[in-house]
Formats: sequence, structure tokens, C-alpha cells
Amino acid sequence: MKVSIIRPDNMVVVDGVGREVDLSDLDPAIHAIQFDSSTDKGEIEYVPETTELVEERDLEAEREATRTARKQNKREPGPITRRVPRPRGNRGITNFGNVAVYVARWRAAEKSKEK
Repeated sequence: MKVSIIRPDNMVVVDGVGREVDLSDLDPAIHAIQFDSSTDKGEIEYVPETTELVEERDLEAEREATRTARKQNKREPGPITRRVPRPRGNRGITNFGNVAVYVARWRAAEKSKEK
């Protein structure tokens, strides 16, 4: 079974058949999820503008602080870090469990149409 979940469209597509479902509980940073149950592999596509802050050592600031401390005969500083944004890239997934919730909603959407 091939599953595509497109958050902005509130759309779940299973084996080429698309239905509108509630995706309000899906992380807003996610644009889409693609999953193939025959290979147990998939991918999460994030919204391009979404970033996460990560700690990164600022080596240039460390070097400058060390030079200044040596000139002033003071104790050398330890590591200096800064928080920098890093764009989220696509990530692979290998667990159908998270996708199964949306497939169940996809099935329920068809049943509600029949009534």
C-alpha cells in the first residue's frame, strides 16, 4: 500500500485514491509524508522555511576570546556555543504506526460518504 499525506490540503492518498481527512493534529512543520508499506520505507517532507535551533560551537569566538585572555594574562575561556537555525531536511521513516492513524481516517471518510 502506498500512502501520501499532504498536510496543507488535508488530503490522504492511498494507492492513488485521495480523500479529505482531518490532519489538524499533524505537526505544522510537516508538509507531506510518503510511505510504502511493501518496503516499510517512507519520507517526511518538512515545510522549507521551518528551522530548528541547534547548539553549535563558535570556534572563531573561542579563538578570539583565547587571544584576548592571553594578552590580558587572564584565564582562558572554555567552549563558546551559540544557537543557530538549521533548516530541516527530509527524513526517512520506517514505521507504519504513525501513518496508520491517517489511513484509518481515510477509510472512515469513505464510509461517511456512503451514508
